Amino acid sequence: MPRSGLAAALVTMLCAAACGGSRLPPSDPQMKRGLELYSDNCLVCHQASGGGVADLQPALMGSSKVAGDQATVVRWVLLGSEAEQAVAGRRYQNVMPAFDHLGDEDVAAVVTYVRQTFGNGASPVTPAFVAATRKASGSR
Repeated sequence: MPRSGLAAALVTMLCAAACGGSRLPPSDPQMKRGLELYSDNCLVCHQASGGGVADLQPALMGSSKVAGDQATVVRWVLLGSEAEQAVAGRRYQNVMPAFDHLGDEDVAAVVTYVRQTFGNGASPVTPAFVAATRKASGSR
C-alpha cells in the first residue's frame, strides 16, 4: 500500500474510533435481531424507550456506561448484576439476570442494538468480541 493510502486508512480508522464507530441502519440483520432479543428479554425492565423504571432498572437511553466500554455491557448481559447500581445519583435495586445462555451472535446483536439505539450511537459489537469477553469472564 502506498504511503498516502496507508495514511488515509489510518485517518479513517482514527475518525471511526473517535466518532464511536460505524452506525448500522435499522434494516441491518444484526439490528433487527437485536431489537427482537431486546423485546423478548430486556423491554419489560428497561422499557421500549430505554428509559428504565425509576428506582428499579436504570435507563439505557443516553447512558455513558452503555455507550462506553463495550466489554462492560457484554459482561452485564453475560453475567447479570446482583449489586445495587448507582447511576447519575439514583439507586436501582432490581437484579439483572445473566443471559449467558444466549450465543455470541445473539449477545453481540442485543448489545449492538442497545449501544446504537436510545441516543447512544456507540460502535457495534462483534460475536468474536463477545466470545473473547465470555472466555475472559469465565462465563459459559
